[in-house]
Amino acid sequence: LKEAGMEVKEGRVWKGKESLAMSRAFGDWLFKAEEGGGGGVSVKKTVTKIPVDWTWIVVACDGLWDVVKAEDCTEMMEGDPVEVADKLTREAIWKGSEDNVTVVVIRRE
Repeated sequence: LKEAGMEVKEGRVWKGKESLAMSRAFGDWLFKAEEGGGGGVSVKKTVTKIPVDWTWIVVACDGLWDVVKAEDCTEMMEGDPVEVADKLTREAIWKGSEDNVTVVVIRRE
């Protein structure tokens, strides 16, 4: 990223006055080196194995993470995953999220 004139601060990738939330790996051509955008953010996929000791996974956009801390999120992990996702979405909106809020919750049985 540094070689491409970017830096990471405040949970975002910055290139001059433009910034990219960490969760935005699929968009924003300006930040993509592979697409001729001159950036240092990669669109190449990364596969991560999840340890078998997990119970919940929350996949969400920055509309949630900008206003809800991971620690607060873990306190809501109880019950039906659809209801938990709805609860997290409502929490983000109630806390004043100014972005779109998308939340997927997965619970291992």
